[in-house]
Amino acid sequence: MAFPLVVAFTIPTLWALATIRADQIDYDVARGLDTGDQRAASSSIVHLLKDRLLLLFLICAVLFHFANAAMLPLLGEMLSKGHGRASMMFMSACVITTQIVVTLLASCSGIKARQWAASPYC
Repeated sequence: MAFPLVVAFTIPTLWALATIRADQIDYDVARGLDTGDQRAASSSIVHLLKDRLLLLFLICAVLFHFANAAMLPLLGEMLSKGHGRASMMFMSACVITTQIVVTLLASCSGIKARQWAASPYC
């Protein structure tokens, strides 16, 4: 069931990409150049890793995914114990629940990150 959906969603994605014209893209701004300063260099990985808050977020995200990768199979195993063929449904429910929670929290964390970045304490 999932593979036909991937193919079906590929078609509108390709259509949306085809509607983007190259003359509408400001490549300097897309690379992080300030439009007023022509001497500035574009952003690089080294520049991003010098940002303490971004580095802290990266470390937290990696630790979350390591913890999630270890705990999700254990939780699925515990929930499916003694349920035979229904264990696939328990594991699917665990994965789907995790993805829904991450999706909902991503929006909230993006809003909070923008608010915190604007505060004078950062």
